[in-house]
Amino acid sequence: TMSGSLHGVTAKCRKFSEFLLAIDLAKDLDLPQIAALGDTSSGKSSVLSAMSSVVFPSRSDITTRCPTRLCMDTGEQFQCKMQVLWHSKPASGSNPEVKKSVTQASDVTAAIEELQKSVLDHEKTESGVSKSIIEICLTGPNYPNLTLIDLPGIVRSTGDGESLEMIRDIQSVMEQYLNNKRCILLAVHPANIDRHNNEVFRLTKEVDPDSARTIPVITKIDLVEKGTEGNVMRLIQGKEAKFSLGFSVVKCRTQTELDQGVTLEKSLEQEMIFFRDTSPWNQMKQDNMFGISNLTGKLSQIYVEMIQSTMPAVLEDLRNKKRELQQDLKEFDTDLSSPHLRREFVVSIESDVKTLLSGFATDHVFETSSSDGWTYRALMEKAKKDFASRIFSSPFCADLCPISFETGDSVVVFVNGNEIRARIALVQQLQDAVKEYYLLPQNPADTGFFLEEETCVNNLSLQSSKSSWSKDEAMISKQGVALVMCEDYPGTTIRLFKKKYSLAELSTDTVTAVESMRKRIERLGSPDLPVFLNASIFNAIVSAHLQSQWMPFSMDLAEQIKKLVIKYIEEHVMGKIKLRAKHLRKFSAYMECVLKDHVDTLFKASVASMQATCEKEKFPSTFNHYFADNITKRRVDKQRQLLKSIADGSGNISFATVELVLNQNTRKSIDDFVAEEMLFVLDAYGKVAAKRYGDDVPNALEASFVRKLASFSFASCLSDDSLDSLVSMPKHLSQKRISLEQRILNLEQALNMSQELELA
Repeated sequence: TMSGSLHGVTAKCRKFSEFLLAIDLAKDLDLPQIAALGDTSSGKSSVLSAMSSVVFPSRSDITTRCPTRLCMDTGEQFQCKMQVLWHSKPASGSNPEVKKSVTQASDVTAAIEELQKSVLDHEKTESGVSKSIIEICLTGPNYPNLTLIDLPGIVRSTGDGESLEMIRDIQSVMEQYLNNKRCILLAVHPANIDRHNNEVFRLTKEVDPDSARTIPVITKIDLVEKGTEGNVMRLIQGKEAKFSLGFSVVKCRTQTELDQGVTLEKSLEQEMIFFRDTSPWNQMKQDNMFGISNLTGKLSQIYVEMIQSTMPAVLEDLRNKKRELQQDLKEFDTDLSSPHLRREFVVSIESDVKTLLSGFATDHVFETSSSDGWTYRALMEKAKKDFASRIFSSPFCADLCPISFETGDSVVVFVNGNEIRARIALVQQLQDAVKEYYLLPQNPADTGFFLEEETCVNNLSLQSSKSSWSKDEAMISKQGVALVMCEDYPGTTIRLFKKKYSLAELSTDTVTAVESMRKRIERLGSPDLPVFLNASIFNAIVSAHLQSQWMPFSMDLAEQIKKLVIKYIEEHVMGKIKLRAKHLRKFSAYMECVLKDHVDTLFKASVASMQATCEKEKFPSTFNHYFADNITKRRVDKQRQLLKSIADGSGNISFATVELVLNQNTRKSIDDFVAEEMLFVLDAYGKVAAKRYGDDVPNALEASFVRKLASFSFASCLSDDSLDSLVSMPKHLSQKRISLEQRILNLEQALNMSQELELA
C-alpha cells in the first residue's frame, strides 16, 4: 500500500534503519537504501517529486548537485524537517549546522535550493558537486513509509565555464551507492532514448551483473515516437534484458507543464488517464508496472522487506565495524594533548629504550635474534673469541721474519732432493692475514713432483719475476716437504701443501731467527754490557709489536661490537620506538640521532680504555709463574732437539759427538747467546701477556661500552617547547583520531538503540 502506519517489528526495523542513516553510518556500513540514478534530465527528480509531492528544483541544466535523501512517513499532519549531513570535516574550522523546518509543502522547493546553495558555498568544490547529503524528512497523511536517495545526474561532457572535475565527482558520489550490496538501484531511463546509449544501464550492470537489485524506471513514455513503441514493449516485457524486481513505467510532468503550473495531483490524474487510454500500454496484462502509485507501493513493500531481511546482517556489521575502528584507534592510544602528557610519553620511551639497551648486555638479548639467525650476544662472544685467537697466534717474535709473495713471483722448491722452478699462480687471502699460494711449474715435466695436479691455474697469465731464488736458499725437511727461504727475508720458511704455500703455519729456522734478533739488538743499540738481557730493548720490541699488531686487532674488535650495537638499535630499539611513535616521524628521527650520538660517545670512551690497556702492556710485568716455566721449557727443548739430532739410529750418542757439539757452542759469540736468550724470553713473556691482553681488552669493551649502553638519557634535557615540537600529533592525525572516536560513538549509539528496540 502507498500509506498506512507500520507496526511491531516492521516499525522498529524502519525506525532503526532511519536512525542509522541519520547518524551517517552509511559511510561505514552497507545499509538498506533505495537510490535513484540516471542521466541528466532523464526525469529522475520528477519521479521522486511525484512520489513525495515535493517539487524539486528543476531547470534545463543539472538540478541535483548533491545527494538528497527523502525520508517519508505516514502521519496525521504535514511536517518537514531538513538538514545537511556533511560528508567530511574541513582541514581547518568546522562545518556549520544547517537545519530548517518547513510548515507549508509549497515552501519545500525554495528550502532545498537554499540548503544546496549553503553546501556548495561552504565546500567551494571546483566541480560544484558535493558528497554531503541534504536530508528531507516528510510526514503527512498521504506519504508512504519509504526512504529514497536522489543522486546527481550522470554527465558525459561539460559546457563552457564548467569544470571537467564534474564528471569525476559525480561518478564518485554514485559509487558509494552503486557498491552498496544492500542498495536497490532505480535506473531511470527515458523511453525515447535507445537503452544501448544509456550510461545508467552500463553502471548498474557492472555492480549488479545478475540484475537482482536493479529496477528500471522508464520515464517520458509519452515522448515515444509512433511506430517505435515495439522497442519499448520488448524492453519492459524482459525480452531484451531480465530484471528480478521487474520494470516500472511512469509519466511525470514535463518542464513545460511545470512552467504552466500543473499541480502534482493533476499530473497523477493525467498519468492514470494516459495509461488507461493509450495503446499499446493499455493492452498489457502487467498493468501494475504502470504509474507512480504502483511504483510507490512496490518500493514501499520492497523497502520494508529489505530492512527486515537484512537486519541481522546489519547488526553483525555494526559490531564488526566497531571492533575494526577500535583497533584503528589503538594507533592513537597515547594522549599527547598537554605538556605533562607529552613528557610522560617521552619518559616512558626513555625507560623502554634503557631496558632494550640493557638487554644487549644481559640474558634478555638471547630472546631476540638478529636477522642472520645469531643472537647478538652469540655474535659478540664469537668476535671476542676470534680476537683472542688472533692475539695468541701473534707472538712477540713473529714479526722478525715477515714474508709476502705476489702473483707472478718466481720460486724454487725442493721435493725429495729435486729442484723445481715455479711461479706464484694464485694468491688467496684468508682470515687473520693468512694467505695460500698456488704454484705453477715453469717446466710442464715437473708437474709430477707435485702431490696433486691443479689444472685450474694453467691458463693464468703470469707477470715478470720479482724475487730470484737459488738452491742455496732452500733446504729439505726430514718429511720430504720443501722448506723455501727468500733471501729478502732471512729465517722465514713456509710449508708446501700439495700445490699450495700457506702462511697458516710458519716454521722459523732457529739459526736465522737468532741472527735476525742479533741484528735487531744491534740496530736498537745499548751501552749496557752485552752479557745481560737489555730491558730497554726488550720493552721496545714488545711496544712495537703491541702498536703494529695487537692494537689494530683491538680496534677491529671494537668496530665489530659497535656494528652489532648499531644493528641491534636499528632492528629492535628503533623498531619499538617507531611502533609506539607511529605517527611522530619527527620524534623518531630525533631518537635515531640521539642514539647514534650516544653510541659514538661510548665508543670513543671504549677506544680510550683500550689504548690505556695497551699502554699498560708496554711496560712488561708479571708474577705469573708460567713465565719462568716457559723460559725453562724453551731451554730444555733446545737441548733435547740437539741431542736427538746427534743420536745414531739406535738413539745412542757417542762422547766424541757430544764433545764436537760442545766445542761448536763454545765458538758461539756473546751476541748470539744474548739474541738467543732474548728470543726465549720474548716467547715466554708473549704467551703470558697474550692470555692477559686477550681478556683485558674484551673486558674493557664490555665495561666501558656494552654495559654503559643503558646509561642512555635524554628526556630531562628536553624543554616543553622542544616536546611540543617533537611529540605533538600532526593536525591531520588529530582530526583523524577525533573522526574515529565520533564514528565509534555513533556505532555504540546504534547498538544501544538496537537493544532498546529489542532487535539485537
